[in-house]
Amino acid sequence: MHRYFTPEEWAVTEDHYQPALNRLMETIFFTGNGYLGLRGVPEEGAPAELSTPVNFVAPIYDLVKSYPDYHVRNVTHCSVNVACANWYGTDILINGIRFDPHAGKVREYRRTLDLNTATVTRQLIWEDAHGEQTALRFTRFVSMDDRHLAALTVEVCPLNWSGPVELATSIDASGVKDQMITDYGMLDDGGVLCTRTQVTGFDTATAMRALVSGPLTHQFVETTDDTVTLHVTAQCEEGHTLRLEKFVAVCTSRDVETAPAKVRAQAKVDESMTLGYAELHRRHCAKVAEIWQEGDVVIDGDPAAQQGIRFCILNMHQNYAGTDARVNMAAKGLSGPGYGGLYWWDTEMYMMPFFLYTAPEKARQLVLYRYLTLDGARNKARHYGYQGAMFPWVTIDGEERSGDWEYGMLEQHVTSAVAHAVRHYVEVSGDEEFLWQYGVELLVETSRFWASRVTYSTRKGQYVINHVTGPDEYAVGVNNNCYTNVMAQANLAYGVEVVRRMQAEHPAQWAALAEKLGFAAEEPAHWAEVAEKMFIPYDGHLGILEQDDSFLDRDPIVWRDVPQQDKPTGKWNWDRLMRSQALKQADVVLLQFIKHDMFDDESKRRNYLFYEPKTTHESSLSPCIHAIMAAEIGLEEDAFNYYLHAARLDLDDVNGNADQGLHIANTAGSWLCIVSGFAGMRQSCGQLSFTPHLPTQWHRLTFAMTFRGRRLQVELLPDAMHVTLHTGDALSIIVAGSPVLLQPGETHTIPSTAVAGV
Repeated sequence: MHRYFTPEEWAVTEDHYQPALNRLMETIFFTGNGYLGLRGVPEEGAPAELSTPVNFVAPIYDLVKSYPDYHVRNVTHCSVNVACANWYGTDILINGIRFDPHAGKVREYRRTLDLNTATVTRQLIWEDAHGEQTALRFTRFVSMDDRHLAALTVEVCPLNWSGPVELATSIDASGVKDQMITDYGMLDDGGVLCTRTQVTGFDTATAMRALVSGPLTHQFVETTDDTVTLHVTAQCEEGHTLRLEKFVAVCTSRDVETAPAKVRAQAKVDESMTLGYAELHRRHCAKVAEIWQEGDVVIDGDPAAQQGIRFCILNMHQNYAGTDARVNMAAKGLSGPGYGGLYWWDTEMYMMPFFLYTAPEKARQLVLYRYLTLDGARNKARHYGYQGAMFPWVTIDGEERSGDWEYGMLEQHVTSAVAHAVRHYVEVSGDEEFLWQYGVELLVETSRFWASRVTYSTRKGQYVINHVTGPDEYAVGVNNNCYTNVMAQANLAYGVEVVRRMQAEHPAQWAALAEKLGFAAEEPAHWAEVAEKMFIPYDGHLGILEQDDSFLDRDPIVWRDVPQQDKPTGKWNWDRLMRSQALKQADVVLLQFIKHDMFDDESKRRNYLFYEPKTTHESSLSPCIHAIMAAEIGLEEDAFNYYLHAARLDLDDVNGNADQGLHIANTAGSWLCIVSGFAGMRQSCGQLSFTPHLPTQWHRLTFAMTFRGRRLQVELLPDAMHVTLHTGDALSIIVAGSPVLLQPGETHTIPSTAVAGV
């Protein structure tokens, strides 16, 4: 595997100029705060064939016409994140020659993402055609302290010449073809530009101001129909630096604040200018420090593994703010155009658990999003003739936005993922108020869906779910996908449990909800019957869960034995793929992680050993799950290798498509590898347990986590496990099968004789 970056514990560094990799580097050197996202596009720009120069504002999307499959003609439009105005661009003329690394010679080069401060610095020495050398230094950050703010600096220093330097820094909407320019204005040192989406009518206001230090001779602001540009001219002397500090504020009409976006953006940029770059950056760094204080993972003895997990942790927070429940977390976050900024089931099964144990207030917002978009799920259910709520496969606005029948219509397991997220959130946070206010309605409507979706098989004497696609997207339109059936069963059973609890414990609140939903008294009994009689595919001869009714009848395969020239499966046609046992990703193996308390160790081992050789891992959702389950069943090499695959997936561009943005579910999954894999953390009905499996390559593993309002620190060593309860009341946990009572402020040590190893 090629490695683009030298392993460092707190940095990712590009140590030489490599323009051919610019798109990948734009992803890696992304900066964001979950509201604003800026790809690592050079300030001076890059050739179109080498760059994807987009930056996103999380709440802003539009609707574009789609071309639906014949079977899903109701999906006429797709919701997509739209690129917003370029606010980072800065043209530089050095002694009359435009600075362009592609046109001159780059003598020295270094670009660094400081993981400790979420700040990108790029510095180089550029030599033009006349041999004149100039040192340039750029820094940028997107504020974690104030989600509307960002700032950058540009420094130009002549090394062997003296002469004029011109800077032109702008807000540029010329490349934003899918939005209208509605307003712009000038300030003495900047300006503001406003855009509006074509269909949704959302407004975005971008304001900038700049401060120049050095030998300034002249500056003025120029506007066109789609740009506002500050021009700066200076007469520079050899060895003296010209410095531009640019302050940016972005506000939208979708913000929770009600004042016009333009007014707020101008006020914000004025505020940032008053504070100054140094103070703005100090406040930003203080907020990033809180992220690390609450959620750092420390790995001693493996810089590559350490760099990978810190890159993943930072990007979870860079790509999701958690300040607005109307905004979810896209598959690529804000880091690139891949997947159009759409939300998937990745949120509930991968991203939400990361935040649940590190920043539970953000997890709450992710689950609340599904409640706020419940009507879209009801619409989809009604369209297909079902009851309750059938959650969309892909969406931003809550409506189904996939026009592909094999996904948008058949990947119905997303509905049970929502129910699972409700249960997971409530059990880990202890937030039962959320359950009664929002969760019960979600559970009623998802249970209603599954009760109307099943078919009673008189031949089997059980309920079946025919014609679905499970997590494995290479098995399309199968009957009784095991994952789907088990998760639907769990959804129904939990729906019964919660409804009956609410009827007994909160009768008045339940009566109001039942009236609102037109609830029939016999519904829970029917859900219970369906759950009890749900058909679960199982092969007694092999002792495994069968992925679906026909899986064992398809063409056997061992993926590692497939000739290299026949890989990836993208070279195969659908006929061959659907006749094969090749899996795109974890399916049964994922099920046995999520519903871990349903299966014994031997079952997990048999299923892993059966399905893992057939898995291509051509989905980024797969390696992390295999790392977790390999650790659980004692396959040390598999666990370690799959962890590195996941943690460094984007850094090493393992899948070859990181140029379109980060694989956000995988970044969350990499954290799960650490906590659920090597620490063996599990939660069941509010009971927390650990079964550690420290890799032999590591000297020490330490991480912090939150559980039911308590802050824990876990440390794994080769000879012991230490657990410290930093905040909250006493907590009883289970370690390696034995109960441990944690007292506030105390560290409990479990010796190696009591701790299982890999």
